[in-house]
Amino acid sequence: MDKIGYGALGLLVSLLLSGCDLAGGLSRTIRVASVPSPESTKAALESVPGIQITHREEFVGNGTRDRPDLYQFEFERSRDGVLEHGHVSMYRNLYGKGPTILLSSLYFGDLSVPGSQAKRDRSLLNDVYKALLRVDPELPALNKVTEKAIRIDETR
Repeated sequence: MDKIGYGALGLLVSLLLSGCDLAGGLSRTIRVASVPSPESTKAALESVPGIQITHREEFVGNGTRDRPDLYQFEFERSRDGVLEHGHVSMYRNLYGKGPTILLSSLYFGDLSVPGSQAKRDRSLLNDVYKALLRVDPELPALNKVTEKAIRIDETR
């Protein structure tokens, strides 16, 4: 991804974090002492049954090849014929606020996300975070992670 792409991604993340609802779904922002390495993150994702990594990107920036400034993975899992998807971004210093993990399952557009889909995606995000905890036990416990539910329609 070029600088324009990262700028667009940064703008999107900023808008979502500031409360703009360009998407619906689940988002978790986790401030940490340090983020797991790209290879540890990949290993954690691959340890979750049924997950397939569909995309991986790294932005070295001021970091090194082993410790890039930003790396992210998109992943999916099919369970009972229903596709679940998610995204994890690891930032060494997100907007000067230190190391941050963004874990989300977002759908873009102006429609709300059915509650039944959000429930499945929440299960996927929980499974991924538990796998991250296994590779980095210093991360906050799952029950300490807050989640933002964006445009979830619990009647669907």
